[in-house]
Amino acid sequence: MIQLLSRFIPIARTVKRNGGVIVFEWPLNCTYWKRPDIMSMISELELHPTHIHGCSLGLKSTRRGFEHLFIKKPWAIYSNSPDIHNVLHEYTCLGISTEHQHDQCRGNNAKQSERYTALFARCVHRAFRRH
Repeated sequence: MIQLLSRFIPIARTVKRNGGVIVFEWPLNCTYWKRPDIMSMISELELHPTHIHGCSLGLKSTRRGFEHLFIKKPWAIYSNSPDIHNVLHEYTCLGISTEHQHDQCRGNNAKQSERYTALFARCVHRAFRRH
């Protein structure tokens, strides 16, 4: 990840200079968010946070017999585009109900949660089009 970041940050600077959109995402509780170089990057690139939950974007369990349950996985997205925030900010969990139950985000569920849902991808594309 450190090697990837060492290449990402200079490219992101160029994108910002040229008026482009920067979007950076990790799970909300990822320890990388606390790294000084990441905090510095967020500040320098003037990135603003949006917090969302996977369950509100259709993230579901992959465990046999539990596929009807959602995975609440919290994501943090930092971007210089207000459109990213405007499109995604509403996607937070509204709580447990008879139709909305959660499974744990561990094991194979955690591995599969690394992939974005179709709704998540459509939202990001909508934000890019707005921009």
